[in-house]
Amino acid sequence: MSIENQKIELLRTVKEYINNLRKGITKSAEYFQSGEDEKGFNMVTSIAEGINWIADAIESTRDIVNKNIFLDNLNDKLNQIVEAMENRDTVLIGDLFQYELLPIIDDMDKAVSRCLLN
Repeated sequence: MSIENQKIELLRTVKEYINNLRKGITKSAEYFQSGEDEKGFNMVTSIAEGINWIADAIESTRDIVNKNIFLDNLNDKLNQIVEAMENRDTVLIGDLFQYELLPIIDDMDKAVSRCLLN
């Protein structure tokens, strides 16, 4: 299998994983917003690992994704989430997950989909 085909397969895996990540982020946001903070915090490590894996995969396929996916905004939102976690502001964490992080994940999903269609 050529390197390019391996990268395309990786992007297919990213696409599938994004769907699972989206569900996890949504569920965690719901936990934080409904006061079930412990359940929300229990999901944060998996979410962070998933985001990190996706970011690494996107970086390693940068030549195929044609720089359509920008991670700067993601890093900014993650820093905001870390700050909210340090302040134990669970409502803000839920809001950041739902209204800031999910749209970035959706944009990544669209960009990966466009790459796979080409």
